[in-house]
Amino acid sequence: MGKKKVVIAGFGDTGLLVATQLAGQGFDVVGITPKPCHHSQQELGGRLAQPALWQELYFTGFESYKKLDAVRIVQGYVTSIDLEKQLVQTTVARDGSHKEEAYDVLLIASGVTNGFWRTTKAETKQGIQQTIQQQHEQIVNANHIAVVGAGPSGVSAAYNVAQSFPGKKVDLFCSRDSVLPGYHPRVCATVQSKLQTAGVKLHFNHRAKLPSDCDKGFTVDAINFETPKGQADFKAELVVWTVGKVSPNNVFIPKSLLNEEGFVICDPYFRAGGHKNVFAIGDIAQTDALRTSARNDGWQLVATNMSAFLNGQDDGAMGKYHPEEYKWGSILGVWEGEGMELFMKNGWLIWIPQSFWALMWPLVQMFLWGGMRNTVNWNAVVLPAAKRRSRATGSVIFFIVMVFMIRVCFLLSQQGYHRILTSMYELVVPK
Repeated sequence: MGKKKVVIAGFGDTGLLVATQLAGQGFDVVGITPKPCHHSQQELGGRLAQPALWQELYFTGFESYKKLDAVRIVQGYVTSIDLEKQLVQTTVARDGSHKEEAYDVLLIASGVTNGFWRTTKAETKQGIQQTIQQQHEQIVNANHIAVVGAGPSGVSAAYNVAQSFPGKKVDLFCSRDSVLPGYHPRVCATVQSKLQTAGVKLHFNHRAKLPSDCDKGFTVDAINFETPKGQADFKAELVVWTVGKVSPNNVFIPKSLLNEEGFVICDPYFRAGGHKNVFAIGDIAQTDALRTSARNDGWQLVATNMSAFLNGQDDGAMGKYHPEEYKWGSILGVWEGEGMELFMKNGWLIWIPQSFWALMWPLVQMFLWGGMRNTVNWNAVVLPAAKRRSRATGSVIFFIVMVFMIRVCFLLSQQGYHRILTSMYELVVPK
């Protein structure tokens, strides 16, 4: 009897994580993606302001992931799904040929298209790198930059541009009265203060009219506003659009699996549309109002549930997804040269010194992906000396305590890196 087969439609952060979890369990795993490598959509600010380090962390060849040695990756598109025959139709990007992939379990992890940094285009690695460099040069060459949209991508872009290029004028436009909708109010207040300290000028309750070419990412025309009424147009040398036009990547998904907005209907076990062998995860999956499963360790839970189904176990062996009230995680990235801040679901934050983060990264790689073959050049971050702080003693103490706590929490929880940090923090910080 042959191996049971898992097909993963979409191979971004979440699809890749699920593949590494299942590949070591004896299943035949196939990932389908239009991208030539792991091309994460995280940390837009780092991609624009510090592209060298961003690529070290978030632009990695599939061959670097040890557990993907057992996974067959197809660069191409899923064109249709036959739920009755359990077949996925694909088009190979290289030559346009059409192929079928049979499956025992299907995972839909195709995500969404949103702005210039989240697309479904089939690209080469060199082409993506060239685009990233061109976008960075546009940022470098503009003295006055306006960022439209105050979600995590917009906040990240405004903050990191201001931090990396102190001489630039940066304006951030938000359609509401606060940044970061969906995050804890304490996180919103903290990040708002950091933006202002970095020199970003905030404009609240300014809803911009979206131009037809905003999906290109950058425009040079004046910003027109829907609200407030009578608001004058705003002119900057470069406008960065990080808002609007979120579109689920669902052209290949049967309509019976989709809700009115085009997202995949899921039960608490991540099963799609009532099918026991079809699962969905990430931004495409309507697990909750904010579609938070990608951020809140949904990948581990869906991998567990898929494995349980493949091994003939019933619902009792599966776990239910319980969405968090607020989003959490890194927002500003590691680009300051001082380390990274993780904003927790209770509104508090963990500061991780860059020296420790560099030491910790191999552990992250082991916990998340089962080990990697690449190394990261942490010296790729370059900022004025005045922006750097010397915290050597604090970093050493932080390292000793964190290594001990990581070991204890991992042995106790067996829930992986993200839950480890959450558990550690909640031991010492009250809700």
